[in-house]
Amino acid sequence: MDCIDGGLAPDDLQWNVFDHDGRHLGRADMAWKKRRRPLVGEADGAGPHSLPDALFKDRRRANNFVGACVGIVRFTWRDARQIGCCAAIVRYALREDHGPP
Repeated sequence: MDCIDGGLAPDDLQWNVFDHDGRHLGRADMAWKKRRRPLVGEADGAGPHSLPDALFKDRRRANNFVGACVGIVRFTWRDARQIGCCAAIVRYALREDHGPP
């Protein structure tokens, strides 16, 4: 909701990410697709995503997304509770020029 309120509504929710060979890499929570390099957003809950197996799986998955030319930003529950935080993260990631924030 923070991204919508910030004028950055995602193009898709639960977007399937594939590599260049068509292999399914995972499903992203949200995606901004109308750009040269899609950006996906992942919302990580503290419980399941803080366990070692989940952390390693999340890292491997994120690296696979980047290898498929898909950018990725991650949000925590704390981010979601701060008005404007998630929108600011996405706005910065969507900028063509990644100069100092």
